[in-house]
Amino acid sequence: MDRKLFLQNSAILAGATILPTASAFSPNLEINVMDKLTDANCNFIQQSLPYAENFLEPYMDAETLHLHYTFHHGGAMKGANKDMENIRKAMDSNSFETVDYYTKKLAYHFSSHVMHSIFWTNLTNKKTAPAGKLLKDIEKDLGS
Repeated sequence: MDRKLFLQNSAILAGATILPTASAFSPNLEINVMDKLTDANCNFIQQSLPYAENFLEPYMDAETLHLHYTFHHGGAMKGANKDMENIRKAMDSNSFETVDYYTKKLAYHFSSHVMHSIFWTNLTNKKTAPAGKLLKDIEKDLGS
C-alpha cells in the first residue's frame, strides 16, 4: 500500500471510528445522501441541503442558513481536503513534523464537517419544546 492510499484509508477509518454502529446517525449512512462525507476518490464533499434555505424560518432565516452552510460548513470541508493534500505532500517529502501539524488541522476540519453533516439533518421548522425527563432536568438545573 502506498502512502496516498494509506492516508485516504486512514482518514476514512478515523472518521468511521467516531460513529458508533448503534447511533441514530449510522443507519442513515446507507439511505441518506446528506450523510455521505466523501466521494469515490475519497475527497471530502458537502452534500446539498435536504431542504430549501428558507425552510427553517422563522427559527433560522435563509441568509443565516446560507452563510452557515456555505462558508462555515463549506469552509470546514474545504479545509479538510486541503489538509489531506498537505499531509500527502509532507509524507512524500518525509517531513513528518509537517504531517503532524496538518493531521491536527485535519482533526479539527474533519470533525467540524461531520458535526455539521449531522446538524443539518436534525433541524426542523416545527416548534418543539422539551418534555418529560429533559424538561424536569432543565427546570431543576437551570430554574426555568
